[in-house]
Amino acid sequence: MEIMAAIRGLESLTRPSQVHVYTDSQYLRRGVTEWLPQWRHNGWQTKEKKPVKNADLWKQLDSVARGHQVQWFWLKGHAGHPENERADELACRGAEEAAAQAVDNEWGPGASDIYGSLLSQATDEPGERDPSQERA
Repeated sequence: MEIMAAIRGLESLTRPSQVHVYTDSQYLRRGVTEWLPQWRHNGWQTKEKKPVKNADLWKQLDSVARGHQVQWFWLKGHAGHPENERADELACRGAEEAAAQAVDNEWGPGASDIYGSLLSQATDEPGERDPSQERA
């Protein structure tokens, strides 16, 4: 998900730009700054000669980043950084909307309205459920 977010963000730029990308994903930051050049050089294989995981996404990110001057920064997730907290909120909302869409596609329009609270309860971590939603 982090790689795709970076791709979409860079794709949204309409002209070559200087960009600062902040991420709480070490996988993304280290992947693009440390590992990607070597993967490209090795024909998208790791140093162990195994195929790079998510190579299609890394290639796409490599392609869209080349049109810009991009600096990558890591920040600790869930540490009160306002923009990171907002990104997390939007990602969670997007995941919920995608899940509702999948339910509606599977069971018919409006099914997510009927089953949504049951689905969210089923995916909550134990101890985080709203007791008012529990059956006696």
